[in-house]
Amino acid sequence: MKQNRKEILKTIFKLFLTRHYEDVSYDDMIKATNISKGGLYHYAPNKIELFRLVVDTFFLDLIKVEDDIMIKTSGSDKFALHDFLMSYASFLHKRFCRIQDFLQLPVDETARAFSFFILNSQRYHPSFYEKYLSLEAREKELIKNVLLIAEKNGEIKNNMNLLLVSDMFYNSYSGVLFYSSFHPTDDFEKKLLMLFENVYSLIKVDS
Repeated sequence: MKQNRKEILKTIFKLFLTRHYEDVSYDDMIKATNISKGGLYHYAPNKIELFRLVVDTFFLDLIKVEDDIMIKTSGSDKFALHDFLMSYASFLHKRFCRIQDFLQLPVDETARAFSFFILNSQRYHPSFYEKYLSLEAREKELIKNVLLIAEKNGEIKNNMNLLLVSDMFYNSYSGVLFYSSFHPTDDFEKKLLMLFENVYSLIKVDS
């Protein structure tokens, strides 16, 4: 059955997601897509440009920051941060599941593939990696804004470095990704919630 452009590029993207860039050959792409090398040249003149094309086409949608999923907090919400963290953990879990559904791989293989892919993009697609860092900064800013509300409302302690606290919550996701690479049977969302609750207990105002 004839494949359309999107299906072909998606197949190639999966190869780059699940293997190191240098381990993906034209023969691998020909076998996976069932089109000729000349056909691949139709999409990009060389492998690195093909890598960049499929990354730009698919990856940002896969990890997008969805404002409608991120909880909308009110300036008068006494437990703005705690409520946010519950929603944020669910959002991050859905993000991971979206990547897993795309790859059709077990939890541990999905976690490893995602981590190695970010390293590959840093080396072989620097402009994309800058976009990824920009998304990361935007997400941290969302967390910091909720921390500001929580501090104003007396939910958390005053005079903390909110940027550092924001990093702690954000980097919990990276930590769970790494952990999941070796412990695939553990509940991803449950582990993330546990980390969030532990950090929250350190910064909240005691009742």
